[in-house]
Amino acid sequence: METSKNPVEDDSVPGAKLDFGLYEVTKNPEKTGFSAAELCIELKCSVSWDPFQDFDLKKNKGESSDPFKKDTVIVNNAWGQITSYAVRQFYSQYQFFAFLVIVFGDHMWLVRWDHSGAVISVRFNYVDNANLLVNFLWRFSHLSHEDRGHDPTMSPTSNLSEETTQEIRETLNLKAGTALLKFDIPHKDGHKSFYGPHFPHPVCSLIGRSTHTVPVCDLVEGRPCKAFLKEYWRLVGVWGEVEVYVHLARYDILHITPLLCRGDVPHGETRTHECTKHSSPVMHLCLHRLVLDFVGCRLTEFECTTSAKKEICCST
Repeated sequence: METSKNPVEDDSVPGAKLDFGLYEVTKNPEKTGFSAAELCIELKCSVSWDPFQDFDLKKNKGESSDPFKKDTVIVNNAWGQITSYAVRQFYSQYQFFAFLVIVFGDHMWLVRWDHSGAVISVRFNYVDNANLLVNFLWRFSHLSHEDRGHDPTMSPTSNLSEETTQEIRETLNLKAGTALLKFDIPHKDGHKSFYGPHFPHPVCSLIGRSTHTVPVCDLVEGRPCKAFLKEYWRLVGVWGEVEVYVHLARYDILHITPLLCRGDVPHGETRTHECTKHSSPVMHLCLHRLVLDFVGCRLTEFECTTSAKKEICCST
């Protein structure tokens, strides 16, 4: 669907216009843009905007010292625009990974993004090799939501009564009508559900920890109890924040916030590192979530900076 002239107000960064998108027929057909597109397609009329060039693998026995990414002002602008599109889609739809189609004149690239980087196909002429594009689109349209990169542990609330929904909003000091999400957090042999709003602040970079925090509610005997949810992409093989909490609690260190539940999100793992042979290794990350049994005051709620400093001093 062509959507460049139909911008969407609820996208994370206003002003962006997606050229084309692949949408599910079961969704609202009037809602288009990064928050609804299953596949984003960007069009450029000229190959002069193309930020990539294929390696000449025949020149150096399967390896090439030629730079894959070009370095000019016009292509850097194009690459920055394309990257910002991936950031918008990741934030507005909560995905582990996503695909993007980039068209330059009569050639195109297929890109798979995750929080470690991007895997990019060889460039091909979609006019002379239309079967490649058709085959990709057919396969993509037949994938499940999870295989397209969507996070199944975050979903709109559908099993709560209107009364409970309103109680959660009041507990979290949310405005009436604020949309709520269900967060399934790893817990023991399964998961535990918490309810809260969308993460309040968009992450401006695709690569890195992409830390998010938000107050949420746990339903205890049907009544909402406030808690604090944090998620971030942690480096595999390195101690995460949870291990530090557990280690400190083991030695009865004071003022350690109790953990309600925590764990790595199933299937929330990057794979870009599997496809690189570059001398600088690509990070291998996994999505981790933890819920703390304590919610502090917002910085904006302190009467003065002295009060905030005293709280920080007493907590260390």
